[in-house]
Amino acid sequence: MSYKYIIRFDSGEEQVIDIQLDPSTLAIIPAKDEDIPDWALLEFGKCSVCRFTAAQHKYCPIARNLAGITKTFSDKASTMTVDVRVTARDREYFKKTSLQDALS
Repeated sequence: MSYKYIIRFDSGEEQVIDIQLDPSTLAIIPAKDEDIPDWALLEFGKCSVCRFTAAQHKYCPIARNLAGITKTFSDKASTMTVDVRVTARDREYFKKTSLQDALS
């Protein structure tokens, strides 16, 4: 399964985010070429209720999924108004909203 987020800013700049999901588990399939920061290491700031071990996951799965997004939009205010279009196999959605809502 795949979803494509196309985020357009008032300046005309556009960012495209492709998300691939495992069809049987719906888990995000992480990009292979992503440079993952140290703050995403599982042991860096492990949640008190986390059941994962560093032997199972070098990186926190959630932090790893967010790493690329935070880098891509690090120079943007979360309250900026954007046009977001989300496309899936059989559907397409559009909304004018804040960047933080588009990414949530």
